[in-house]
Amino acid sequence: MRAYRALLAHLVERDPGRLADLPRGWLAEETADLLSIDEVYLVEQVAKKVNVLDQVAPEVLADAALRALDGHRVDDFCFLDGYLPERLRPDPERIRAAYRRLLRRGNAAGVEQLAARTGVPPVVDERTALRAYAVLAAAGRPGAIDYVRQLSGVLVTVAAEDLRTGAHTLLAADRYVAMVELAALRTMGVDLDPALFDGAIPRAAKEGELDRLAAAATAWGADRKLIGFAAHLDRVLSTGAFAEFPALFALFADANEDDLPDAAWRGVVEIGTAAALRFVFRWHPDDAFPATHAERAYRIGVTARDRELVRLACTRGGAVLRAPDATALFEGALDDVDLDWLCFASDRLRAVPAARADAVQLFLAEVGRRSPGDLGRASAATGATPDPRAGRRLLALLDGDAHAMAEIVTALTKDSMTGADA
Repeated sequence: MRAYRALLAHLVERDPGRLADLPRGWLAEETADLLSIDEVYLVEQVAKKVNVLDQVAPEVLADAALRALDGHRVDDFCFLDGYLPERLRPDPERIRAAYRRLLRRGNAAGVEQLAARTGVPPVVDERTALRAYAVLAAAGRPGAIDYVRQLSGVLVTVAAEDLRTGAHTLLAADRYVAMVELAALRTMGVDLDPALFDGAIPRAAKEGELDRLAAAATAWGADRKLIGFAAHLDRVLSTGAFAEFPALFALFADANEDDLPDAAWRGVVEIGTAAALRFVFRWHPDDAFPATHAERAYRIGVTARDRELVRLACTRGGAVLRAPDATALFEGALDDVDLDWLCFASDRLRAVPAARADAVQLFLAEVGRRSPGDLGRASAATGATPDPRAGRRLLALLDGDAHAMAEIVTALTKDSMTGADA
């Protein structure tokens, strides 16, 4: 009855201590009625104060739990499942059917929660995975997409329109890091509305997030698309917020380095971050100014593992690349497939820095896959000859090939046992 539901809701919210004064038989009867109309949340709140579920028929609990499961109400199901006897719990196939329905609606978190509660491992078919990718991309949830990929092993394929919708959703919510993650799923160009970036600038500036907004624009190919830098220039010069200049230059096509007074350049240098110094070395119109800060920029670049700043300090500022510093940066360049930096380093050193053989072979294999014409440059920059067999194996691992992963685990286990015997 609605009046009693209202009474229980009032007590739960305003005077939960009075729940224990109510007759147990009456509470049990009302609990069964609440479960019959799927008011599970209210039942849960009452049960936190008074244990009445042990007086409700298990079949009533089971029926309510199954309706919650079939209705995609994961929280309700998980609560009720804790009170079900084993004989009345849903069988694994019914749980897996719930997984499929949840994923087709983009509820990857629900699948994870349900799996943790029931212990039934999700098995995701290709059709369900692809539908989930579409829904999750449009919702702007790159982490959930990766979770589904791990469950299913299905290659992530997302339509441009779904990616665009998700990117715009994230941009409106000021979630710039997630935008960069979502952009990594593109296999084709996706045009975003520049006006949305323009509208995000005041919020990002207020929260100190302009650099992340600029990174999101760059990731989506929307950088240097805006017009109207002059208004921001006046604001920054009047407030002294010189740290905004790198991001603003990345966003505005009409940003002009000649418009910045000497005081602005000095202010950016004084910030002293790798991003600020990168901006100076990229944009200052007079080579003499960056040169005076080359050694400082070089040291900061090495400490921050900022390869581009190190390269700029050397090529534009005249700093000398030192072998120990290059060694510290070399494997990062291999992992990021940064061929240009590796060529820069090898041109300036007497010997190529040492690196793990498998890291070098993976780098060569990735260059060969992306740009076969550059494989000769890559081999010269690393001083290594491509091993096609090793490269294919490493690429398979990178691509998440289950067979390749099983093989390498077997090999590593065998090597470990051999070493132990020795």
